[in-house]
Amino acid sequence: MKKEDLYKAVTDIPDSYIQESETYQRKRRIPRSFWLLPLAAAIAIVLLLPKNTASPVTSPLILAEAQMPEPMTDAETPEQFIYSDDYGTWRNDFHQKSTASRNVNAPLYSFYEKAVPLLLGSSNDNRIVSPLNIWMALAMLEETTANDTQKEILQVLGIDHTEQLRTAANAIWNACYADTPTLQCKALNSMWLNGSHTFRTDPLQVLADTYKASSYAGDPSDPAYTSMFQDWLNTATGGLLKDSVSQEKFTPDMVLTLASALYYKASWAMRFDSTLTDTQPFHTPEETIDTTFLHNTFDYPLYTGDTWTAVSLPLAEGGAMYIYLPDEGHTPEEVLQDPVSYEILRDPSLHQSNAADEVNLSLPVFDISCTLDLCDILPELGIQRVFTNEADFSPLTDETIFVSDANHAARLIIDEEGVTGAAYTDIAMAGGYFIPGQTVDFTVDRPFAFAVVHADSSLLFSGIVTHPEK
Repeated sequence: MKKEDLYKAVTDIPDSYIQESETYQRKRRIPRSFWLLPLAAAIAIVLLLPKNTASPVTSPLILAEAQMPEPMTDAETPEQFIYSDDYGTWRNDFHQKSTASRNVNAPLYSFYEKAVPLLLGSSNDNRIVSPLNIWMALAMLEETTANDTQKEILQVLGIDHTEQLRTAANAIWNACYADTPTLQCKALNSMWLNGSHTFRTDPLQVLADTYKASSYAGDPSDPAYTSMFQDWLNTATGGLLKDSVSQEKFTPDMVLTLASALYYKASWAMRFDSTLTDTQPFHTPEETIDTTFLHNTFDYPLYTGDTWTAVSLPLAEGGAMYIYLPDEGHTPEEVLQDPVSYEILRDPSLHQSNAADEVNLSLPVFDISCTLDLCDILPELGIQRVFTNEADFSPLTDETIFVSDANHAARLIIDEEGVTGAAYTDIAMAGGYFIPGQTVDFTVDRPFAFAVVHADSSLLFSGIVTHPEK
């Protein structure tokens, strides 16, 4: 069946298949593809039901559709946008939304601090995750649960009650949505339901309004329905995770899949000079290899912990990338277990050292990706009931359902133009202060950790680079 036929078939489906469903007019299709180099992450949570209770839906039906923001400009290039009348209006709106999010997103840092070390684990491989993306998917999952199951998820998310969660999630979503020539940042969500079962639509509408998550129902045994899901994931992640997406397939016993995707593209506020790019040695855990390095000299903010030094690289429109370089004899894993490494992301002013006049930054080029099975990690975080028959999904259905699968995939790239990678900066002092007036060499030539934060301080990506050439 062609995808066009899937949508035409929507009007042929009886309303009786979906409890409490309401008719509406579909206003927009899935957002257009993104053509710029992206940063992306995706997570899917699948719930299974042991029995069927209604006549099957054989073609996809849209149960609730999120209304996405309209584009704020017709400009096609950053230069056209910056010099247009639209730019000032957008910047003011973007600043207000970032401030509103920053005022409510502090509780997420307790989640980041606990989750990131568990998610990244310990190995000699490159690793990357999107803490915000996983938080958003779990927040959506909370909306479908009740009682002890709900309380368990709220506690892990660092939130006291559902209304606080909705306020935070909505503010973060609004702050993290930008579709302009100078910044691409989109947190896109969706729900995919098995049409053979009966669902309440109230929570679906909450997800559409708060999380901008559209909900669909169809036959999971139909390859066309799986293809529709994969197309959504590929579009939402800018095509960056095609290999991982191709492995995401519905099974006949699937009842519900929650999907959250993140797309991010930002340029360096201070571009790297391509004429300075060269090849230098990088010391991996096993050997020394030659890799491509970027170079720049700028008054980058510097930070120090007990066993590491960090540099902050500003990104366009207020974001930043932090590069953590462990002291000799210490590891990137130790950095990510230090609460101070997260505190500087939330409020950099608390820990900034006296900056040197100049930092000679040498940063390796890299493209890293990672896939994770979250079924073992989420229970370690404290989310356990959703994987058992004790799971309470009563807001969505009266039937017994449980989480059977949870996956995460992420990729990050860095080049001369903008963020697609990370770096540590090598500074021979830790826990001290830099003397104003000197030049500091910051050479990231051994394993390091990184973090990418949005303008509202949301932690978009976190990871460890051990082999920049892989």
